[in-house]
Amino acid sequence: MQTQPTADITFDAKTADIVRRAFRYAADNPHLLDWASMSTPPRNELRILTDRLMTIPPAGGALPMTRAQFDGYLSFASHLSTVLPVETWHAERAYLEALTDAHMDRTAPPPSLQDTRAWVRDLHLGQTDKAGRPYVEHVLRVHQRLTGLFPDASPDAEHAALLHDAIEDCDVSAGELRRRGYSDQTVSIVEAVTKRPDIEQTYAERIDHLARTGPLGAIQVKIADLSDNRDPARLALLPGDKAASLGERYGKALDRLYAAISGQPRQTGE
Repeated sequence: MQTQPTADITFDAKTADIVRRAFRYAADNPHLLDWASMSTPPRNELRILTDRLMTIPPAGGALPMTRAQFDGYLSFASHLSTVLPVETWHAERAYLEALTDAHMDRTAPPPSLQDTRAWVRDLHLGQTDKAGRPYVEHVLRVHQRLTGLFPDASPDAEHAALLHDAIEDCDVSAGELRRRGYSDQTVSIVEAVTKRPDIEQTYAERIDHLARTGPLGAIQVKIADLSDNRDPARLALLPGDKAASLGERYGKALDRLYAAISGQPRQTGE
């Protein structure tokens, strides 16, 4: 097997400190590795790299490693930053994601829809909806509804429809999506339909914000999402009062989003 060439990867002081602390936290909390991506370094590798980072002087320094190792380790640090204590890591998250984005390989071909379908099956494995059904069924239907409701939906919107709950429900960061080759447009759509824990808004306020400021693809994806959530067959599986309440909420949200699409006729997708 041909080995990849190594190179001295330079870590400035800030990068070395942030990555070192993230990796030490991971090494000391192995339960975090249970849900991480398949490319996650094993626990012993995290400890080894943490020890190597400890040798970098305060002013920064360099470590010999392959580019693949560097990208993988840096991406994992970015991924970890989404679950580290917010009071410690809130500011560092944006820095790590930007750093990951700066080093990713933009020459790699973007994922196909088949790749995205396969990945979301893994991401949502074990998750269920309010009725106890596998959650990935909803995700796949949202994509189907998007292409039925909006035949001219962009490829970015199609990928985003499959990924619409990846950030919110699967601990995937925007940086992780970019590292995997998804376009800035796809990531922007996913972010636009993602509930942000750092912003206090009612459900109606989130929908109104999306309707006023969201890109067209995001509004289309959310309409597809709500159309599936409001499906009578799905609501029938819930208690009567719950079904009625959700049906009314989703209906109002759909009206608001359709109104935001200038000249877009209301379609049922049936």
